[in-house]
Amino acid sequence: MGLSLPAIERRFRALRASVLRTVSARHRMFLIDHFLGEINADFRKYRSYIIELSAELPAFNHPLSYTGMNPGDVAQAACRIDELLLTVPELHEYPGFEAYALRLNQMLVMLFWFTGDIDNVVKYLHKQPIPGDTDYHRNLLKRQGFAELLRVIHQHKDCRAEGHRFLKGLEADLQKIYEPEESSVLIPVAETHVAEGSSVVYGRLRRLYSTVRRSTGKADKASKRISGKQGIAVDSTTQGNASGSEAAYESASVVKDQFRRLFNIAGVEETHWPPDDVVLQAYRNTLVRHAPELSEVRFSGELSYELNIPLHEGRSSNAAVAALLLQGAQQAGGARRQFSLEPSVCITGEIDAEGQVLPVSADTIRQKAEAFFFSWSDALVVPMAQEPLFRSVLQGFAMEYPNRRYVLLGLTRIDDLYFDRRLTRLRELNPATQLLKKAWKRKFETVGTSVIILLLLIIASLVYGPLDQNPVRGEISGDYLELYNKYNQKLSRFHLGDDFGFHMTLNQMANSFFHLIDINGDGINELIYFKQDGVIKDVVPELVAWSVRGDSLIWSNELRHNLEFSNRFGQFGKLYYGNHLTSTFDVTGNLVILVSIT
Repeated sequence: MGLSLPAIERRFRALRASVLRTVSARHRMFLIDHFLGEINADFRKYRSYIIELSAELPAFNHPLSYTGMNPGDVAQAACRIDELLLTVPELHEYPGFEAYALRLNQMLVMLFWFTGDIDNVVKYLHKQPIPGDTDYHRNLLKRQGFAELLRVIHQHKDCRAEGHRFLKGLEADLQKIYEPEESSVLIPVAETHVAEGSSVVYGRLRRLYSTVRRSTGKADKASKRISGKQGIAVDSTTQGNASGSEAAYESASVVKDQFRRLFNIAGVEETHWPPDDVVLQAYRNTLVRHAPELSEVRFSGELSYELNIPLHEGRSSNAAVAALLLQGAQQAGGARRQFSLEPSVCITGEIDAEGQVLPVSADTIRQKAEAFFFSWSDALVVPMAQEPLFRSVLQGFAMEYPNRRYVLLGLTRIDDLYFDRRLTRLRELNPATQLLKKAWKRKFETVGTSVIILLLLIIASLVYGPLDQNPVRGEISGDYLELYNKYNQKLSRFHLGDDFGFHMTLNQMANSFFHLIDINGDGINELIYFKQDGVIKDVVPELVAWSVRGDSLIWSNELRHNLEFSNRFGQFGKLYYGNHLTSTFDVTGNLVILVSIT
């Protein structure tokens, strides 16, 4: 038996008040879906209430806003909205409902992609006006990735405007997922909301960015507040009531850095850290251990979240904050060995002044594991003591989604982050380059032959470039390929085609689209690469061989071949797109370039 009209009126007023108070898109979805579930049998009877909700439907404008959401919950909400639109067709005339239904289905495709559920990705794609064979799309997704599947569907001659619109929403989410550069990391947080007198807790991700600069002027020294009993730093924001017998100030050689916190976390009202804050001490102590030459250098900067609306509580982001500050200080200070975290890494953990990673609240472990599991992040870093608890929760989710691939790492101290190649990239500066930089900074302290030689070396470097002209690695940056020698000095930059970098990077196969090999045996690698526009029809892709040393074209071949596949889905014209490059030698010892195209 359904609810009475007075009961519905009371429920609706409470719903409106709750929806207007919350800024969380996920909580809005929960509240609205719960209300619709209560009146499910009487959609037409209570349609006036439903119409009033059209302006309050959540938008989910950023993929971060739906991380941590189980696809089953989203599927229930999407099914209910689809049923609502069928039962009350006049809702199509009101703004919001169709867009909300579309967005929920886009989120489902993305969430299933996060979990590796290929069958459901294709299933929910084909709920839309998407042309093509499902088996072909499933195999294409397995072989070449999500972005390539979207490109092929876009180019299908039968793809209508509604299909293109759906695909563009997915591509916009992919671009936001992969666009973050270095100096950022993902943080799992627990959102707590009150619904009908009880608390509802969700897990979701936030992205934290840092900017670190080397400050000018002489380094200041600050007092270091230490515990008289334990000999470790006391966090003044959480232990400000320590008695005089338990804490004292002691003069210490601590450089006074200045970092601003541009984010909203409960309990963090001040924008600047006090100099005796445990995070600053942890970052500074770790920096001195790994780059002692920077011990007297002062730094400043800011930390901010990508989406600054959601509020969360606690200090479980401290380990990630210290890691970002350490990374930024190494780079800004010119340390010889510089470690940078992969932007897809997710970190949770408290920290002490020596960089030891401490446990987070046990009550939030499930939500934080959920935030990570239902996201694109491929590595979760947790306190070592709680690694078994996180693993147990993740294994529970994996029973429903067994194809989700991830790395779970228990951390003892913050230093360990920078020696795991799954989490970080290492850059070692050439010692000669470091000496030149140091000499240049001291150019006015000494005069004579050394200064003249130094200036000549610098001029020669600017005119002729690096002495080592042999490219050994390349990185795709946007639509360009940048080549580096073994000293990480940039040698050349090549335009690969409009939208090339975006689409190839999404496939996570960027390094397969170029190849460095010494063709003529002169000890300098030549570059072979695909030059192609990622989404533009009728632009013939090319396979190009280029002499880096001579800065000249060796040869170029169009990827065009007259083959007919009358029964093959997805065959458009006679153009082929490059997928993979490698080389080998035939039985006579001749170099052979192997090219994979589709």
